[in-house]
Amino acid sequence: MDGLDVRMMVFRVSLAGLRHSWRRAFFLGLGILVASSSFLLLTAAVRTSRLETVGLVQGNSRSAYDVLVRPRGSQSALERKRALVQANYLSGIFGGITLDQYRALKRLPGIDVAAPVANLGYMLVDGRLRMDVTPFLTKAPRQLFRLKPTYVVGSGLRTYPEQNLYLYVTESPLREDRGIPALEPSSRLVESGKHQVCWYFNQNPSGGDDKPTDRTLNPFGVLSQASSPFDPKVRSTMTCQSLNGDGRPARPMVLEIPVTYPVLLSAVDPEQEDRLVGLSTARVAGRALTGNDTVKATVDPAFPDIVDLKVPVQMSVRPPVDGTMTAEVERLEIGSPGAVPAKLGSPSARRWAEHLTGEVVGRQKVSITQGYPRIDDSTARQWRSQYWTVGPVSYRESGQKLTLTTQAAQNPAIWSVGEIDKIWETAVPVENTGVQARTVTRNGHASDSGARRWKDTKGIPFPHVELVGAFDPQRLKGFSSLTKVPLETYRSPDVDGADAASRKALGDRPLSPDRNLGGYLAQPPGLLTTLAAIDAFTKTRVDRNTLQERAPISAIRIRVADVNGVDELSRARVNAVATKIRRAFPDLDVDVTMGSSPAPQTVELPPGVAVDGTAIRVNEYWVKKGVALQLVSSVDRKSLMLNLLVLTVCALFLAQAAFASVRARRQEIATLRCLGWSKGRVFLLISSELVVVASIAGVAGAALSPLIGAVFGVEPSWKRSVSVVPLAWGLAVLAGAFPAWRAARMTPIEALTPPVSPSGSGRSIGSVAGLAMANLRRVPGRTAMGALGLALGVAAVTILLAITFAFRGEVIGSMLGDAVVAQARTVDYIAIVLTVLLGAAGALDLLLISLRERAGELAALRALGWSRGDLVRLASLEGAGIGAFGGVLGAIAGVLVVWSFSGAVPGDALVVAGVSGIAGFVLLMVMLALPVWRFAGLEPAVALSGE
Repeated sequence: MDGLDVRMMVFRVSLAGLRHSWRRAFFLGLGILVASSSFLLLTAAVRTSRLETVGLVQGNSRSAYDVLVRPRGSQSALERKRALVQANYLSGIFGGITLDQYRALKRLPGIDVAAPVANLGYMLVDGRLRMDVTPFLTKAPRQLFRLKPTYVVGSGLRTYPEQNLYLYVTESPLREDRGIPALEPSSRLVESGKHQVCWYFNQNPSGGDDKPTDRTLNPFGVLSQASSPFDPKVRSTMTCQSLNGDGRPARPMVLEIPVTYPVLLSAVDPEQEDRLVGLSTARVAGRALTGNDTVKATVDPAFPDIVDLKVPVQMSVRPPVDGTMTAEVERLEIGSPGAVPAKLGSPSARRWAEHLTGEVVGRQKVSITQGYPRIDDSTARQWRSQYWTVGPVSYRESGQKLTLTTQAAQNPAIWSVGEIDKIWETAVPVENTGVQARTVTRNGHASDSGARRWKDTKGIPFPHVELVGAFDPQRLKGFSSLTKVPLETYRSPDVDGADAASRKALGDRPLSPDRNLGGYLAQPPGLLTTLAAIDAFTKTRVDRNTLQERAPISAIRIRVADVNGVDELSRARVNAVATKIRRAFPDLDVDVTMGSSPAPQTVELPPGVAVDGTAIRVNEYWVKKGVALQLVSSVDRKSLMLNLLVLTVCALFLAQAAFASVRARRQEIATLRCLGWSKGRVFLLISSELVVVASIAGVAGAALSPLIGAVFGVEPSWKRSVSVVPLAWGLAVLAGAFPAWRAARMTPIEALTPPVSPSGSGRSIGSVAGLAMANLRRVPGRTAMGALGLALGVAAVTILLAITFAFRGEVIGSMLGDAVVAQARTVDYIAIVLTVLLGAAGALDLLLISLRERAGELAALRALGWSRGDLVRLASLEGAGIGAFGGVLGAIAGVLVVWSFSGAVPGDALVVAGVSGIAGFVLLMVMLALPVWRFAGLEPAVALSGE
């Protein structure tokens, strides 16, 4: 018989054997189908997860800029330690990079955009709140109201009582005398031709000898009578208004309250800023700044000795702060209405008004943002000549916990104007009396020098703001919230509650900045000018040759040319530019922000910083550098390891199934060997059966793969579906080679030898548990084989979860990393479930084969009077012993594999190993319960009848 005839005969015998033992073939084929389909499903899920992750990273990797350059020392120790960029990094930097350095940096090859920011300082922008008191008027000819205002800021969490305000309403006409020395027009009003009804209260609060008829009086003199800008002498004021003839107001009676807004003025390069964030597209009024805008020197004919430097400025339409002013309105008992003008028009006016009693008639509330000036508002140009700079916030670190460090109370001297006249700024925001988190420094104008008085300003240039347009920060280019970098030029830092109690204290709202210059949150710049305007401010100060004058730029944001994501070429280009900057400017701090993502840092705020009298914990959204690159590298490592793990588990599962199938055919193999079959024929027979079964299982797997993918939310391609057939062949040949070789090497005597041997022990056994343990000891091969199936599953789950936790540990902590982890959870769960099922199924298959091999033993016990329950306990205890051994063995093996790869055993890996071992044991016992119960119920004759 030639070789072809032999192979055909073997093939026919294998087909006949498969038809005769169709149950065994069916379960073997089912095992191959499960293994190959599981491999297809898991690899498709891993590949899909990788593509989705890389797509998510690539789609969110392009932030506003790729490299951040700051002055040396700007990078805090915390930033270096945690590889972060502080959320509030720009707010405390006022200079440090020279204009020459910027120009040289801009010329470096590879740079597409280099956008500088030069923080100049905070200017007090004047505005007025309008509070309607019309509902509280009566028909009385003269009325006097006292308003007790309170500022409520920080999302309603902090309150600052303000000094009392007074409103005098008369039916008599009021005439303005422009010759009266006064700060406010209301203080120049005269009633009945002789009573200056508001001047004494406002301009002579001490009740001294000054009179409004003295035209030589300095109208700012009242500011020098106060001990601080918060002194009632300058904060408590009176407004005078007139009714029409019938005692009713001709228009709504509105009390105008002077307020100021500290607004940060920053210089930018308009063209570079436009290319970086689209500044020109955010214009809502007037025009945008251009590179051609320059400072113009003019002379007002009314003040020929003063040179005005008109600085082009673009203003934000978004008020930098939020909050409200609430006021309790009290109608005062004034006695005889006819005597009121004389009392108010005397030096004792303030004492008289302050001692009046009255009745509370209502409350009014206005938004602080109401008074923020518009570009067409004349008051928008009447701003101070001095400005203020602030320092950065600092933190106290304890482990991962950060606590904001507070500063000493603010020194009122920073609000003084002039070293000789000693007057105060007007309407300084009362929030500056609150808790301080920053140092505040006054940058006085040169006219404030001790060598000059307020009127001696000959030849000194005054920078004056000239509004050319307005912009809306919310119209700037949008960037992904997952990878945004700090854009403090336009937005306040995001800060929200870090725990339930803090979120409740904040009213489930984010924390917002207030008008406290030394406060925790800094306002973003509301005024933008050009780099050419810097000298108009820095070179007109009392203090000259400062760092800000020599090196005015605070930071430079760089976008690198030809960067399209976080691919290798783009990363190389960004790193090359960063290296060039470091080499050319070793005295500057350089951070690569490409692929960065917000990383919340929990900060504890002391009482009063955010909430009156209460400490809270908040999240500051710092930026973690290199998140996108780390994510891509981590997901590639995870995908490779998952694919290798899945392939190993599926191959070992098939090896168990094939080995168990061969064990079940020992008598058949012995018969064939007795009939003269050679080892080669037996090997070919076993292998051909595996290939036939694998072919059928592979075709079924290919047909079912779309349905399986739909169930698990994975869409395998048609190429992957078709690949199930060769994959099933490959797994079957790989897994069945050793069992087939073992079967071919058996002699007839070896094949016919009963697999269950006597223990050889002469000791008696007195319990079911003792017999179960004896059975496990006397057949160590069978015990080891059963335990190995479960051990493989437990070890695989331990390794898989270790890979998953390691991946999450690498990327979690940033918003982009959290998004990737959330997206990858599905494939992780699929892999874990199928790995556990494959491992448990392999162990169950071996245990069931073991029970079938011991059919004679169990039948004998049943014939000797053992009940069904006794047999169930015996088999269950044996399964429990194998399960416990396999669980412990798998947990130890999994931990050792993790240790061999990582060089250490994380605490999570130990916990996972323990849980996996217990879960595998429980799953095996649950899966074993029904087959054991059914097998124990067989009659002895049926159990001995074989297959």
